[in-house]
Amino acid sequence: MSKRLTLTIAAAAAATALLFTGLAPANAADPWDPAIERIGGSDRYDTAVKISKKFPANIGYLFIATGEAFPDALGASAVAGHFGSPLLLVTRTSVPANVVTEINRLNPDAIVIVGGTGVISNAVQTKLATLAPVVTRVAGSDRYATNRKTNELAYDAVGNPPSLALVATGRDYPDALAAGVVGGLRSYPVVLVNGSAAALDAATKTHLADIGVQNGAGIIGGTGSVSTGIENGLTTLFPGNVFRASGPDRFATSAKVRDIFFAAHDTAFLATGAGFADALAGGPLAASVDGGLGGPLYLVQKNCIPAPVLTRLQADQPSKVVLLGGTGTLTADVANLKPC
Repeated sequence: MSKRLTLTIAAAAAATALLFTGLAPANAADPWDPAIERIGGSDRYDTAVKISKKFPANIGYLFIATGEAFPDALGASAVAGHFGSPLLLVTRTSVPANVVTEINRLNPDAIVIVGGTGVISNAVQTKLATLAPVVTRVAGSDRYATNRKTNELAYDAVGNPPSLALVATGRDYPDALAAGVVGGLRSYPVVLVNGSAAALDAATKTHLADIGVQNGAGIIGGTGSVSTGIENGLTTLFPGNVFRASGPDRFATSAKVRDIFFAAHDTAFLATGAGFADALAGGPLAASVDGGLGGPLYLVQKNCIPAPVLTRLQADQPSKVVLLGGTGTLTADVANLKPC
């Protein structure tokens, strides 16, 4: 197998993107009684397994990330969605038994480990090597280098250049999680930066050129997440083709991502904004539902739905709302669409 993963036909078709496709609100008098589905397990590893069960067996690629920390895995959700692949979580030193069972069901041609041995040990890699014919590790010197290497699995300036890059801070997880679904659906790489830096760093500039980003960049998050200096650097690279999707908090930002990147959709996803794991594993599923049309992933609070998110849901009236995580993560009040 080539060191560079090959792009699937489905992912190539998904690369035709629509931008700024806001949906007009539905009539407020229209009844809305969506089906509520919860995909939740006993812990984050089990929840990821239950999400993975929505994918068919005999897949091409399976992505593996740590369930203990977010930095290395943030960009992996988008790349997994790009390939139509699930993402499973492991600990640093072990593969949970239910994860092994799910890998056997999936029967992947190749497993891609995202992160170095400091987050996923060689012992875990050795175990995974008994479950698939090919196991590849993607790791760099830090979270940003790992992110760049992960993107390089999917994108090539000559063979498969992406039309747009989604830029988010790598210092925290919420904005990148909301971007991950869009990245998987539209075949846009999520490019992590040190959002507090005064300027766009040279390594990121080189990366954007190496993977051949063609048309511009969308910054996910406000200036407190990704600085105006970084925005100015991107504008120099893509004059007139840089925009922001941002709100006053993580919840409003996830709603703004929906406004810009999603039109009518049948399914919407809710995940906690207080943790990364469920949204990370759920991103590839959200990118693949409804025949590949995908559905937005909103971040919500444990016990209620913030106003910007509920407003979008009520306007869009999706026929199904999927909760990612058990009742310890999202309570029954969220399932009942209780406003904050």
